[in-house]
Formats: sequence, structure tokens, C-alpha cells
Amino acid sequence: MSGPSTNHEMTRAQRMITRLLFPFAESIERHSRSWQVTCSCGYSKSVWERGGVRWLAAGKPRTWGKCSACSERTWHRIHQDD
Repeated sequence: MSGPSTNHEMTRAQRMITRLLFPFAESIERHSRSWQVTCSCGYSKSVWERGGVRWLAAGKPRTWGKCSACSERTWHRIHQDD
């Protein structure tokens, strides 16, 4: 893998995981980008762009956090992009 496909700078966790699992680095990034974190206001961003990794995952968990669009602290839905 030559690096991320956008201007996104990988977080320490992303660098560590993709280095340890180098043969799967592209798959890890692609799969993490297919998962979205969506606020109740409708703003959505991929798990990868938020600095996370979600690889070979299932389910629809939620996470508590501050939305970068509306600045509200709410539960954010994590779901796979269709």
C-alpha cells in the first residue's frame, strides 16, 4: 500500500494496524471507509476519516461523542454504507 487514498493523515492506531497487518492494509482501509458514523443531525463521516479502524466487523453499534457539524454531544450511529 502506497498510503491513504486521500489527504487524510493516518492516526497512530491506523499506522500500527496497517503495518502489523501489511498484507491486508488496503482491505482494512477500504472496509473501514465503508462504515459511517452518523450524528442525529444527519452529518456522516467514515470510520477511517475519523481516525478509526473497523475491519471484518458486523453489527450496528453506537458511540457517544461530539459532532463536528452541529457541535452537540449525542449518540452516533455506526453503520455500513450501502
